[in-house]
Amino acid sequence: MPVRSEKTAHHVGQGSRRVPIFNELLPFIQEAYEMPVGKGASLIHRCLNAESNLRTQLHRIIKRAPVKPWPKEFQDLRASRATAWVLHHSMHVVNE
Repeated sequence: MPVRSEKTAHHVGQGSRRVPIFNELLPFIQEAYEMPVGKGASLIHRCLNAESNLRTQLHRIIKRAPVKPWPKEFQDLRASRATAWVLHHSMHVVNE
């Protein structure tokens, strides 16, 4: 899935990157893709503003779960997915 990268866009060829789609998410993405134009233009309707603090939103979700927030939430979520990838792919593929 192509993703715009505003943070690195000022570097030549670094304005976007490809992110793998997990099989668990594919049905939701396909459903949004099949929606009429305007309805499915974005899967995430909140937090699209560059000023939004995703960590604050994540903390709200965690507290509603109810689970105790842990340090480095985003890094841990990313590491968890990398661990799952290693079960099915070679390490060099995961690192790429």
